[in-house]
Amino acid sequence: MTAALIESPQNARVKALMRLHQRRERDRTNTALCEGLQETAHALRSGVAIQALWLCPEWTSADAAELEGLAKRRDIPVWHLSPAAFKRISVRQNPDGVACTFTPPGASVDTLTESAQGLLLVLVGTEKPGNLGALVRSADALGAAGVLTVTGRGSDPWNAAAIRTSMGSVFNIPIASGPAEHVRSALSQQGWSMVASSPAGHVSPWQMDWQGRVALVVGPEHEGLDTAWLDAADHTVRIPMEGGADSMNASVSGAILLYEALRHRTMSGAD
Repeated sequence: MTAALIESPQNARVKALMRLHQRRERDRTNTALCEGLQETAHALRSGVAIQALWLCPEWTSADAAELEGLAKRRDIPVWHLSPAAFKRISVRQNPDGVACTFTPPGASVDTLTESAQGLLLVLVGTEKPGNLGALVRSADALGAAGVLTVTGRGSDPWNAAAIRTSMGSVFNIPIASGPAEHVRSALSQQGWSMVASSPAGHVSPWQMDWQGRVALVVGPEHEGLDTAWLDAADHTVRIPMEGGADSMNASVSGAILLYEALRHRTMSGAD
């Protein structure tokens, strides 16, 4: 099977790929764009439904040729783009000429909250896709059971920048999305202990009991969690700060809490 070649940056397929950088278009088409050799390799090997592989042969390496061979063996369409065409779909300053389109995995909030055990990360209104991707990567690294992202304001995990910052972890860990009320209701009904991160939290991370089914809720960096989340939480946790800073980057604070939870669970022998 020979790859088709697209040379013009004005090609209709190229324009369709460009529109996938908009969340509305991703939601409408149930399609997302993943860019980069490492991230695309994660996607191809994860079992996610790959729709097509997009390559710029002038820029790719031998590793990309292996991905192309894998895609062809799986009957995944492969398209070759000219440098000018690939540059139009890229969000990177120095693209490596590798991308794929895929159907975002369809985990549901109800299924994940019912079947998962251990620790869930709940992301509410995460403003920057880079922070969202970094938080998913941290959750994947510590072996969290999954990530719940609240729909509405904020980034979504299938933003190309979020995929990149996650280094492909979005393909390694179950991710489900839903409205805030649905997520809170599902967590409550399935017996999850909700721990909300807040500067006004009542306990520090090392005073928390992180055992059992725990859902760590992290809010937007500037505004924090709203009263609906704080009222629903079983516990509110704060990160003590000794210096002059009054806040931390959301991905940093989330990672601190996730790894403190891991430390407690490992010491206690929790699953």
